[in-house]
Amino acid sequence: MNDNDIKTVTLTINSEQAQRKLDDINRRLEQARLKRQDAFERGDGKALQAYTNNTTDHG
Repeated sequence: MNDNDIKTVTLTINSEQAQRKLDDINRRLEQARLKRQDAFERGDGKALQAYTNNTTDHG
């Protein structure tokens, strides 16, 4: 295997890892959105605020 082959394999692995991480982030974001919606429907302002902060905090 030459250097080019090794780099291709590494990029493929990193791409798969990045996709899994993105899928995990999207799943957690959707869960937070559902909890926020549920809090809104129940009129739970404290929970609503907590989940709103969770879904808008990009730091």
